[in-house]
Amino acid sequence: MQGKTPQICGMRSRSFRTPLVLIVLLAAMGLPVTCRNTDAAPNVGTRGKEMLQSHAATKESIRSFECRVRIVAETRLPSAMSREYVGRHWQDFDKVRVDSGSSSQSDTSILRDNVVDLFQRILEGGATKTGASRRRHDWTELGKCDASVGMLLRVNVPETSEYVPVDQLVARASKCSVAESGRLFQLRFDREPPRKNSWEVKVRFEPKANDLVKSIEYRFTSADGKTVFREYDVQQFAEVAPSVHLPSRVIARSSIDGTDWTHQVAEFTEIKVNEGVVDRTFRLPLPNRVVMTDEIRRTYYWVDSEGNRTSAETKTSSDLAVVAGTAGQSGGGNDSTPPERLTTREPISWTRLVLPISLVLAIVLLAVAVAGTLRKR
Repeated sequence: MQGKTPQICGMRSRSFRTPLVLIVLLAAMGLPVTCRNTDAAPNVGTRGKEMLQSHAATKESIRSFECRVRIVAETRLPSAMSREYVGRHWQDFDKVRVDSGSSSQSDTSILRDNVVDLFQRILEGGATKTGASRRRHDWTELGKCDASVGMLLRVNVPETSEYVPVDQLVARASKCSVAESGRLFQLRFDREPPRKNSWEVKVRFEPKANDLVKSIEYRFTSADGKTVFREYDVQQFAEVAPSVHLPSRVIARSSIDGTDWTHQVAEFTEIKVNEGVVDRTFRLPLPNRVVMTDEIRRTYYWVDSEGNRTSAETKTSSDLAVVAGTAGQSGGGNDSTPPERLTTREPISWTRLVLPISLVLAIVLLAVAVAGTLRKR
């Protein structure tokens, strides 16, 4: 994607090294520190680098898109169960909206300025509960009908809930090999000690669809010998604009020791590309009164249909059990009514320790530098 900060499809990563002094300063300010080199090209050879560049160029050419989504998900272990989800996906540069609905729940997630706002309605015991929440974007999916995940424009990082562009997945692998003239990437993800065994991941690209991901497989064998397998395979690509393709049907399946576990069919229709999206689409559809659980500010408060706060903020604790959908009932209660199951214990945040630890590190680094200079003299 091109434009502002890449959120869904992602731009090609740039390699950089973070100076040690800058790391200390960033930590002192409580900002996230990234030292990982995300440029995978040196590890994949010329063919692999060309494939990743072509794949990224295809996604960057899609400035905006929208589509309808229908998913039928089946779980076969321990007992058979099936559920259907329907919704829509809109995206315009770094703004995204995902509507997802089932027979008992409907969600609307909006990603904007690296913040995710969520509104939920849940049918429970004949009553409809509503709630809203706000959090920082953490690369998790934006709902069951998130087309960027369903179309494999973002792929899962093993043993996490993150979905990232494929070049970032490759960069995070412990080992990578490329075969079939760059069309097949074989990745290995080593687990943190003392855990043993590794995840084996295969990513296959489709040259006939502008080098988008055709399939991805995950395989892991546990210490007791059980093999877990997951596969996502694009059954059909649709030409949604001249020379622009996107997946229109994707099959996902998983198994344990060869026994089917889950099976899912995702279909994407009414796909529109580079036609723009009206800005009001990215406004959260709230009722007049609802509780907003703000994970960024670690507070909760009442808001109106425009998202404006209508009550004082109340601090929450780290083990807040409320999620959007159980936070309260639309139009009921009063401004001082707390969400259900709210805990009152205020935790000590680890961020309070960042500054003193960073200052100690800075002093140690300065002492090492001075000692080195004195030795040279």
